[in-house]
Amino acid sequence: MRDLRRDALVETRRRPRRPRRDRDRGREEARSARATKAEEARGTMTTTPTPTNATPRALEFYCGVGGLHYALLRARPDATVAAAFDLNPHACDTYAFNFGDAARPIARNLASYPAASIDA
Repeated sequence: MRDLRRDALVETRRRPRRPRRDRDRGREEARSARATKAEEARGTMTTTPTPTNATPRALEFYCGVGGLHYALLRARPDATVAAAFDLNPHACDTYAFNFGDAARPIARNLASYPAASIDA
């Protein structure tokens, strides 16, 4: 009778992956540089200049208890969460408890929420 455990171990062993070669990395950089130059020539490259001292603003979708809000405040105390969304009423209550009633999440379906009301 064959030892099935030994056969299973042999089948699961895989060859280790080789690291990418430096010349492959150089090719990728050259491709991306060519693509950027082509986009600039066509005028399709869009960049929006952002000031370096801009205060970060975030939207929190499916906010739950406010994990993104908390992490954002830990990383950048000057950051703000513009709006939070969640359909679960218990999650909305917990979020409001954690960050105050002024930060209460919007309990609406996002498909019916107008984007213009958030852009302000």
